[in-house]
Amino acid sequence: KHFWISAGILFFYLCAEATINGWIVKYFIDSNIMTREYAQMLASLLWVVILAGRLTCAFLGDRISKKVLLLITSVGTTGFYLLLLSTQSLPVITIAIMGLGFFMAGIYPTTISNTGQFIKKYPMSMGVLLMLGGVGAIIMPIITGALSDSYGIFAGMSAIVVAIILMVVCVILNIFSTRENA
Repeated sequence: KHFWISAGILFFYLCAEATINGWIVKYFIDSNIMTREYAQMLASLLWVVILAGRLTCAFLGDRISKKVLLLITSVGTTGFYLLLLSTQSLPVITIAIMGLGFFMAGIYPTTISNTGQFIKKYPMSMGVLLMLGGVGAIIMPIITGALSDSYGIFAGMSAIVVAIILMVVCVILNIFSTRENA
């Protein structure tokens, strides 16, 4: 059960991460929110903040339980992504990108470190886990592209909200499954 929940977290996280990274510049430009240069700068800023967030999560990883860290990072990701989609203000978008990157940063490594007990017992499970997560990174950009072509770029980017919410659901299930197994 814990394996499938962790696979769900990674699947939906990679749905969101790959699509945000692949489509964010196009979203900003096609929506006439900002110039191409500023949009590209924000995409780079996102990765700088992801690096800072990963370092922060590595620092906090021994001080905060993994389930609490996953909950904080997934809820923060949700909030900042909704903020990003809800505004056209450049300062607010810049703050939203920074918050989004910072909170997204810890989800993948914390989920992987949270799977240690079944990775030790079933070493091949790591490959399956990463493959299942990678499928999300393949499928969601395709869905976003199809929605963007049919209904506009905002519809495509809004579909990511569904993936992020399903990720939060998996994180909450992870909290309860961990309690049941304890």
